[in-house]
Amino acid sequence: MSQLLIIGDNNPEIGKETKYTISLVNFGGLSNNINVFNPISEIPQWQILVLEHGKWRKTSENTKQGESVSYTFKQSSLSREGIKLVVTKGNDKGELIIKTKRAGQPKILKVDLLDVNYNKVTKPLHYFDTLIAKAQCTDMEGEKLHFTLWEDDALKEGHNKINEINKINPIPISATVKRGKAEARFNMAFYTQASMIANMQLAKGDKSEGKNHEYYVTANYYGKLEASNNINITNPAFENPIQKAYDLKYPEKKQQKPKVNKRLTPPLPAPKKDTYKIPITPKAKTKAPDPKGKIISVEFVDFLGKPYQNMKFGTQVKAKILSKDMKGKTIKLKIWEDDISDQLVYENNYVLAGDESYATLNLTNEMRKKGDDFKEGSEQEYFLEIEYAGQSVDSEVINVNDSAPKIKVETGVSTSGVKQKTVQKQQGTCICQEQYKDLIWGGKVSCEFRKKVVEICAELWGESRKMEMANGLMAVMNVETWGTFKAHHREGYKSADDNPKELTISSLYKEGNSKSSRAIGLIQFTQDALEGMSEFPPSTSATRGTQARYDSLNKLKLSYAQMGEIRQLDKVKKYFTPAKNKIKTPEDIYLHVFAPNGVGKDDNYLLYSKGTVEYSSNASVDKNNNGIQRSEILARFHKSRNEGLGNKTLTFTCGIDNKKQEDSQATDIITYHIYIDGRIEKNIPKKIKAGFEKKYKYIYHDNSGNLHDLGTYDIIPTQLYHGAKGLKVNLINLENVKKSYKKGIYQYLFNVDSPRTYVNEKTLASFLGAMLDVNYLDISCNGFSHSDGSSRPSVSHINGNNGDFKYLRKDKKLMFGDGTSLDISKNPDMLDDVRQNLWIDALYKFGWKSMLGWTYRRNGKTNHLHHLPKNTDDHNHHLHLQGYKPNFKEIKE
Repeated sequence: MSQLLIIGDNNPEIGKETKYTISLVNFGGLSNNINVFNPISEIPQWQILVLEHGKWRKTSENTKQGESVSYTFKQSSLSREGIKLVVTKGNDKGELIIKTKRAGQPKILKVDLLDVNYNKVTKPLHYFDTLIAKAQCTDMEGEKLHFTLWEDDALKEGHNKINEINKINPIPISATVKRGKAEARFNMAFYTQASMIANMQLAKGDKSEGKNHEYYVTANYYGKLEASNNINITNPAFENPIQKAYDLKYPEKKQQKPKVNKRLTPPLPAPKKDTYKIPITPKAKTKAPDPKGKIISVEFVDFLGKPYQNMKFGTQVKAKILSKDMKGKTIKLKIWEDDISDQLVYENNYVLAGDESYATLNLTNEMRKKGDDFKEGSEQEYFLEIEYAGQSVDSEVINVNDSAPKIKVETGVSTSGVKQKTVQKQQGTCICQEQYKDLIWGGKVSCEFRKKVVEICAELWGESRKMEMANGLMAVMNVETWGTFKAHHREGYKSADDNPKELTISSLYKEGNSKSSRAIGLIQFTQDALEGMSEFPPSTSATRGTQARYDSLNKLKLSYAQMGEIRQLDKVKKYFTPAKNKIKTPEDIYLHVFAPNGVGKDDNYLLYSKGTVEYSSNASVDKNNNGIQRSEILARFHKSRNEGLGNKTLTFTCGIDNKKQEDSQATDIITYHIYIDGRIEKNIPKKIKAGFEKKYKYIYHDNSGNLHDLGTYDIIPTQLYHGAKGLKVNLINLENVKKSYKKGIYQYLFNVDSPRTYVNEKTLASFLGAMLDVNYLDISCNGFSHSDGSSRPSVSHINGNNGDFKYLRKDKKLMFGDGTSLDISKNPDMLDDVRQNLWIDALYKFGWKSMLGWTYRRNGKTNHLHHLPKNTDDHNHHLHLQGYKPNFKEIKE
């Protein structure tokens, strides 16, 4: 027996393919031609062993064969006790101890799209299945990946721009890399529009989508996309053309099932279809209610009464039942597994204890077996049904699996009856404790401050990245304010103990020089920053360097110092808004404040050369004495971010309760109630909550009676443009309104592609109502009014009443920028006339009774959109709304 020598890197870089070959050592000599010693028929066999608890274990997935092989080691190899590469050829053997090293830069190695059991997909799945996206990464521990599901109409696998309109989840699913892996789950039953999207666009050369739809996933890391393999899902709309043609030609020859003389089988149980249903879900049907009592709703909750997002088999949960005038009545409670044909997994009778009752339920393995008719593996979807005297109410559908968080089981509670809730309602639960507890430097600021920072980052960079970017912004403000987080922090001063009310413009002088000005505030606003925000006018030859100009600048900065932190955060948002699309990372936030020319550049980018003023001011960070690189400037940011991890808040005292207490039904805030039938009601309470005198809340009431909190916004009382002196109109800036919303089937996504960003308090309600009437994700507004109520250069958009919108496209792209409006006189085939008419109908319902637009031609015929009887010059590229007469009612307490 001879020894084989493995030739290759014993210290490979993770994520990098490394090649290994063999030579044979014999009698102290080295031969490069090992076939002299081994017959050519013997093929070398390779294996990788890992050391665990002092013993070597074979890894079956890493077996290879050949004279030379390649291995790519993953992130998890860095934490192994030991790794050994072993090769055998006949009776000869060789070993090499491997010690992997970190990669030079973060990298997504591979993305796999798997079934719910983490197996490769080998046959078509269905639209009720769950998909698992699994990414393998190197040097990305703790980083966030963003997963998006796409329907594929391109010819080859991989991401293609052709599929941009085939995005299934508009908001990517975020996942943290742990041990080199990140995962996301896609429950296809949730994406109810997926099959419709798939059938809307065809691959080049195809006449139909065929029997299957192809899907893939991308993992996004700061703009770098990695695509997965493709999988197939059965197309529910597919009809076999051969069978269809045969059936049309020979309708009498359709196969009939043979008659079998056997005992009739009773139908399987199913949720009640012909009974009165409270429309809790879209499938509910409404008939006359029972006059003796009413079931309002039912839902799965935990033992604190909080609704579940998902549940775990083998645990106890509660069913929360809301009713009216039914105390002591017996109801039947059922649990169904949600499928093409719903499976009954549990039923029992309960006596209601009052208007709010709770039943304790066990999620058993027996239920799992009953519900696994489609072999869904470890995950199923359950919903509740309550039956009483001809009534039937369904709950929302909740995932049940083996990986949901364990729930503490309540002791001493019977599962055979319903009783009133015994757990006392927790008072003063801080929303920060649930949503913002992981905000760095959160221990330095108030709950209101934390909430505001996260909201700003969600509006600027999206819901999925709000915490990542909020942590970046907090790190920046910590650096810029020397850890004080004070609106009145002055450049070069420890300002924490200053009383901002006692400051004067001379407090902003540098070394007593009245023709100077210190930076101020949370991000150290400078003259250049204020000019860029249009808060301070650019200098002219007449004003440059004058004392009057410096006094004006310092007065503005003094107002910043005295406005307080919460108000100044609005100014912080204003500073970042114009550059939000350029800012891709938390580091870019810091650079946009400190050195804007470094945004988006690589770490070796030279920011300041020797000999410049900027270099002299920051020379201490030049570690290599070769000018200041981007990475050197960022050292302070990274230090602040790391230290902030140890300064998260530990106390929660704001007293704002969780979602349930989030003012959806507040009676002390002026609230607009928007109803699905087009009605709008403004409720003015007798006593308005302190601090909310100029804030209006907007609530949408859907078809099921559910409430949708669309936000609370600042009103700006403004002199009515072209109105009598003293008459006011309350304007609201659309830039401050939530650009996206989703709850159940109700959703919207819009942008504002105009400097005319102001609506009034009523038209905002109508706009929100119309968007939730159609649930589109591509609404582009071309403007209403300016902040003073004017609409220059237009004369028809004053006081926030009249607005313009781009026409809707068939590709459903949300467009933005000059020249992006669809001209339907030139490109009529790109107009989505069906959706456009529904959108126009919704706008009409919510108040705009007159509109201006254009006709479109199809197949040589001229067509009119709804409520547009004629063409109006210059309206071939946008829809104009006017004649605002909403169904409005004001209610004063």
